[in-house]
Amino acid sequence: VRRTTTSGFVTINNDGIVYFNDIDGSGKGALYSVSCPAGACGPQTQVAGVSFRFYGGMAFDTTGDLIAVDLDRMGRSSMIDTFKLPNPSPATFPVAGEPFGLAINKLDHHLFVADVAADIASEYSYPGGLLIGIVPPGIPGGQLSGIAIDP
Repeated sequence: VRRTTTSGFVTINNDGIVYFNDIDGSGKGALYSVSCPAGACGPQTQVAGVSFRFYGGMAFDTTGDLIAVDLDRMGRSSMIDTFKLPNPSPATFPVAGEPFGLAINKLDHHLFVADVAADIASEYSYPGGLLIGIVPPGIPGGQLSGIAIDP
């Protein structure tokens, strides 16, 4: 799925709907969805009311809620947003640094975030948002942008 040259992250829910984030005409992060049964994608639709300061990683939790990085590139507090779609008002908790990639371990409800500026990975409880720990950079001068989990 590709919308523009600024398209960001992609995730899929249990119903097979593909969600991706992008920058809309106002310069804010926006959420889009598309259905692709048997590989034939329909029209891409902007999810009404959902916006981000700047997009980042996304994943669905075990209850079907969308978890998304709401990156603040101006040095203020970035957030993790949890949406009970189609409700566009998320529950939030702050995260340190410049989070970009995101993954969730659905077995123990831990959220992992890749900090692109500090080149570290942080582990948070979910949905509470308590910082559990940090993994220091592995490659000097690296730029950690993605993260994955092997449960």
